[in-house]
Amino acid sequence: MKRALWLTWVLGLSAVLSAGPYLQDRVQPARPKLSPVKVDAIQKASMGEKKVVEGNRIGLVPPGYHPQHSGGPDGFGYTFIDSDEPGGPAFEWIDITTTGTPVDLPDDGFATVALSFSFPFYDTIYTEIDIQSNGTITFHHQYFGLSNEALPTDNYSGPWDLIAFYWSDQNPASSIAGGVFFQDFGTYAVVEFYQVPEYGGNTTNTYEVILYANGDIRINFLEVTDYSDETIGIQDASAFPSGDWFLQYTYNGDPVIPHDSLSIYFAYPSYDYDVGVSAILSPTGVYTLGEVLSTSAVVINSGNNDATFDVHFQIYDPQGTLVFDEMASGVSLPAGGVDTLSFGDFTPATAGLYQTLAFTVWADDQNPENDTASGDFTVIEGLIDFEADNGGFLALTGMWEWGEPTSGPGGAWSGVNVWATVLGGDYENNANWQLLSAPFVVTATDQQSIGFMHWYNIDRRDSIMVSLQLPSLLCGGHAWSKPFKIPCISARTALDLTR
Repeated sequence: MKRALWLTWVLGLSAVLSAGPYLQDRVQPARPKLSPVKVDAIQKASMGEKKVVEGNRIGLVPPGYHPQHSGGPDGFGYTFIDSDEPGGPAFEWIDITTTGTPVDLPDDGFATVALSFSFPFYDTIYTEIDIQSNGTITFHHQYFGLSNEALPTDNYSGPWDLIAFYWSDQNPASSIAGGVFFQDFGTYAVVEFYQVPEYGGNTTNTYEVILYANGDIRINFLEVTDYSDETIGIQDASAFPSGDWFLQYTYNGDPVIPHDSLSIYFAYPSYDYDVGVSAILSPTGVYTLGEVLSTSAVVINSGNNDATFDVHFQIYDPQGTLVFDEMASGVSLPAGGVDTLSFGDFTPATAGLYQTLAFTVWADDQNPENDTASGDFTVIEGLIDFEADNGGFLALTGMWEWGEPTSGPGGAWSGVNVWATVLGGDYENNANWQLLSAPFVVTATDQQSIGFMHWYNIDRRDSIMVSLQLPSLLCGGHAWSKPFKIPCISARTALDLTR
């Protein structure tokens, strides 16, 4: 568990970082929901036809019946159908054990591989995937976890974009495992788990997932000899806890147990006219006051026809006021086209957390679900990067170290130095380590905050806690505040000190 810290205005307080095995409720900071300010009111065209699977539907069968072999669409438009359903895909196995690249996976870990094509998953375009050892694909460059859950899930570690092609506790590093392989064919890519056992098991399963450039996903099961529990399905990070961008095929055998020679096909929604913003590239992250920031976003034409449309880019300041609104007009993309647009420079006037929005405007667009992308960035007045010295931090308990990390992320967020539980390895079992910061002083203005950049790889039963000691001037002499648990998916945590 390693971390580098950035710190902003704090009025005479000290902060303690603790690492160790805690069991406490998770806290997810609230985020404001912003609506794009559009120049003109646009009347959307009627929704086009989605890829809808023919067959049983909940509204056409007796109450209580659970469709087993087809389903959807979810809120985004995905559907699924398996090879046991009439009209479903034929089972077609692609063996890459002799032609693919071996993927070295530990018992609990992941490996990142690059794609030669842009892969659309919900409203985001990816060119890299994380192959997780326990039968999932993610996109966050972080270990996902071993214990499967029903979808949607945050897996106790924050929101996840997830392809669960056979999510269960597996061990690709077992002595009886045949291996994990990857091969990119240009318009599709295959990840094969060949004779991989469940953790502690003596028999193996062989299966694969195929990602297509059009966003479709196929899961093939060649041989299933050791079924215990699993989750199969897909979800967008927005699905947890109450969104509808997810589609579950089965969970722990309900309603389907995978079997030999089974194919499951998840179809990406298809529209004649569909454009959207897949990502905001800049600004993101943390900046110091006075920096000039570039603005850019990625747009995509997911429709079946060429398109010409407008794209807006907006920035809202910490008070929620629109302070930047630029438009790229007449953007033209062929069907399946992707482009990166720039919208000019922006210089923040104040420090704090800013929100960004980028969205398309096109009267013919049949799918509004992917029109908008949002993000945020932080502007700070000062930065402590631990380069000149250790920042005045003091290890109260444990073996905290200051210096250059040789394990974990392999480097600091900025410069070379960090404070870490251990610079070159793992922290001890039963650790209860505390790191105390020096006091920080700021002017008495509203919306003061303290924040830090961090990296960690912790057991799911462990926690990273932050407590703040505020002086009597602010809160009547209160002692340490209630600990705040870091959301495991975030790379930045800011604690609002507004009273």
